[in-house]
Amino acid sequence: MGTVGLSLPIAVLDAWGLEPHVVECQPLSGGLSGALVFRVLVRREMGVPQNVVVRGWPEGISGDRVRDVQRFVSAVRQAGCALVPQWIRSVDGSSCLTHQQRIWEVTEWIEGEPWRPQTLTHQELSEAVQKGAAAIAQVHAAANQQTFSETGRQTVVPPAVLERCQRLQVVQDWWEAGPLDADRLDGREWLGAADRVARACWQTHGQAITEWLAIAQTIAYPVQTVLRDVHEQHVLFQNAQVSGLIDFDAMRIDTPAVDLSRFAHGFLLRWGIQKLTSNLSPLFQMNAEWGDCLEKVVWPAALAGYRQHCSFSEQEAELARHLGDVSSLFSLVNWVVWISWEEKAGRLSEKITEDVARNRVEQLQQFAINYFLAR
Repeated sequence: MGTVGLSLPIAVLDAWGLEPHVVECQPLSGGLSGALVFRVLVRREMGVPQNVVVRGWPEGISGDRVRDVQRFVSAVRQAGCALVPQWIRSVDGSSCLTHQQRIWEVTEWIEGEPWRPQTLTHQELSEAVQKGAAAIAQVHAAANQQTFSETGRQTVVPPAVLERCQRLQVVQDWWEAGPLDADRLDGREWLGAADRVARACWQTHGQAITEWLAIAQTIAYPVQTVLRDVHEQHVLFQNAQVSGLIDFDAMRIDTPAVDLSRFAHGFLLRWGIQKLTSNLSPLFQMNAEWGDCLEKVVWPAALAGYRQHCSFSEQEAELARHLGDVSSLFSLVNWVVWISWEEKAGRLSEKITEDVARNRVEQLQQFAINYFLAR
C-alpha cells in the first residue's frame, strides 16, 4: 500500500475520491493522543483549491467511539453552531474508514490558529479569554439542544470530581513514598526539581484540596455533553475572532465547569510561561501576580464570555475554579510519577519523548511555583 505525506495511506484518499486531486499534504501535530492528522490541499478540475483535514484516530479507538463523537459534532452543527467542522462522507457514503489498525475520517478545514498575543497586556488577554469562553458556551448551548445525550441536563456528582477523588489516592501514595531517589532520577535533575516543587505545593495546599474533594463528591451539579479537553490550543482565532474549535476526542457527559476550567487555566499556564522568557511589557512575574491575574483578569473574562450564551451559577463558577487548581497540581504529580517509572522501564513512547515530557513538566512546575508557592 502506498502512502503520501509520510504516513497517510493512499487508500484513505481513494476512499474519499481525493487521491487524483491532491496538491499538497502536510502532517500536523496530533498531540499526545497518538492520532495522525494531515492538512490536505485538493483541487478538483478547474475549481478553487480547498483544504480538508484527514485524521487517523489513535490505534485501539473503537468504531463506536468514533461514531459517537461524529454524531455529537454533527448534532452541534445541526443546532446552528458553525464553530465545529463539518464531516465529509466518503465515496460510498460512510463517515469513516478502518485501515491499517486505525479509523480514518475527513472533515472540512477551519481557518485560524491558536491565539497569539501582540502585547500580552491584561486587556488583550481578557478579550481573548472572553471570546474563547463565549465560543465554548455556544458549543455547549448547541449540545444542550440536541438529543445525543440521554442524560441531558440531569443533576449528579460530576465525573470530573469523582475522577479527581480517585487520583487523590495516587497523589497520597506519591507523597508517602517520599522524594525520588537517585535511582529513580537516573541523572535527570529536572525531574527531581519538579518532584521537590510538587512536594512543597502539596505540603501547603494538600489538606485544603483533600477537604474540598471530600465535600465536592457529595454535591450534585447539572451535567451535559461537554468537550473535556478544550485547552487554548483547540480554540482557533482569525482576525481577532474565534473561527472554530477542534479536537473532540474526549467528549462525554460531565459538568460544563470542566471545560471552562481547562480553558482558563491553560491560557495562564501557556502565556505565563512564555512571558518569563519574552521581552514584552511586564505581565507575569515570579511572584503572586500570576494568581492575581487568574482571579482578577482570566476568570472574570471567562465567566463573562460563557454567560453570554449559557447560564452558569456561582456554585458552578466556584467548581470550575477548584477543578482548575486541583488539576494543575495533580497533573504535575502525575507526570512526575509516570515519567519516573516509564523512564526507568524504558517505556517512553515515540509520541512522548523525553524532550516532550520535560517541556510539559517544566511548564507545570513553573506554574506551580508562581501560582501555589508565591501566594
